[in-house]
Amino acid sequence: MSAWTQLYSLGSSIIKRPAVWLLGIIGTVAAGYVTGYITAAVKPVERYVSETACRYREKPIPNESQFTILVSPLAHDPDRLYTDKVQRAFFGEQGFLTVPICESLNFDFSTNSQSARDDMRQRATELINAKHADLLLFGDVSASDKAVLIYAVNEHGGCDYQPKPMKIKEGVLGSDFTAGEKEKLIEVSLEQIQSACLNQSSIDWPLFAKRMAKMKNFLNHFDFNQPKYLDPYIEAMRLLYSNGQGDVWFSKGEEFVKRIIDKEQGNSRSFSQIYVEYAILLDTRFGNTNDKNDLDAAFGAFDKAIGLDPNNYFAYSERGDSYWKKGDLDRAIADFNQAIGLDPKVVQAYINRSGAYYKKGEWDRRFRQGHKPRSEKCSPITTGAIPM
Repeated sequence: MSAWTQLYSLGSSIIKRPAVWLLGIIGTVAAGYVTGYITAAVKPVERYVSETACRYREKPIPNESQFTILVSPLAHDPDRLYTDKVQRAFFGEQGFLTVPICESLNFDFSTNSQSARDDMRQRATELINAKHADLLLFGDVSASDKAVLIYAVNEHGGCDYQPKPMKIKEGVLGSDFTAGEKEKLIEVSLEQIQSACLNQSSIDWPLFAKRMAKMKNFLNHFDFNQPKYLDPYIEAMRLLYSNGQGDVWFSKGEEFVKRIIDKEQGNSRSFSQIYVEYAILLDTRFGNTNDKNDLDAAFGAFDKAIGLDPNNYFAYSERGDSYWKKGDLDRAIADFNQAIGLDPKVVQAYINRSGAYYKKGEWDRRFRQGHKPRSEKCSPITTGAIPM
């Protein structure tokens, strides 16, 4: 009998035995049940181990020379591949302690709801304060192109009513960010750490002063050809000076501005905002000292800013505020009009212009040309006059 014939005969005999089939089915079901039971039993253990490890890792060690940055799990990143890359971007950079945390903000990145953004900011504040950190990073991973959106939030809200994400294009899965992407992530993080426009009444200014004292060690990260990263530092110096933290912060701000101007010659259009920030700093000191030289220097800086960029609406708005303080209401109104003409959404210019008309006794013009409904755009914080 051939081998094939023997195999056929054996197979036929097995098929004709129902008991064999029954045992096979029972064995298969039992194996599946046991596997499912083991998997179900192991998952809680795995979750406990993972959460315990996460909790252990997220205990930062206080260090007065470091910025502590919390890294929340990115949305659509179940294996934390991209979350870990964000954390690794800071490795090797002195002065940073990145701490992975377990809590996700669960923020809907497609929403335009301001209440949802406020809730997100409140949750971030609670996490930062609970862990004595300086900043929280969270974000999303695009399912289509694996682009990474990173949001940086500090505990008092920074300067944006609607935080703007930084988009990092990813390459091959498993690779780290490029050197340029890492530097950009660090710059944005430092920018947000020192931003303090919103909720000023609740800011712990001595604590903010300690934070900014550490910032001088990181100024080499700023691209001096990108003034947008430099403005928040100057503004932070002004805020500390104006909130009773000492004259030293004015000196630090002025020294930094002159360093920028000397280093880059400060004659390009992009440096217009640097001169505006310097003018506001001088104007703030005038408010404290009533020294006319400070106000004159402020006007000189405003004029330089407008000369570099005639379309800088913020320069006109803030110069108008300084004219207000000088008592030159006509020039103040002219500057407010110019700011509004360049950007109809600059709310503070409407408010200040309305107040100037009120002070001149021109009631009808105050109400005809005055207040404009507040937009969602976050206009820079004014230093100056409050109408009425």
